[in-house]
Amino acid sequence: MKKTTGVERAEKRLKEKRARNAEQDADWKSRGINPEKMTRQRRRRADREEAKSIASDARKTKKKERTIA
Repeated sequence: MKKTTGVERAEKRLKEKRARNAEQDADWKSRGINPEKMTRQRRRRADREEAKSIASDARKTKKKERTIA
């Protein structure tokens, strides 16, 4: 097995990061948010709000399933 150099690992991480960022920008554009106007703080807040809404929806469906069953 070939040992990777630090430069190769850094390039791989950068490529993965760029792929994630492109995915995130596409998601925001679909929701009508301009990614260029988002600061790092606002990005984190938007992600946190979205995670909260997903979690609360999951809790609500779980609660409904318990009351039905």
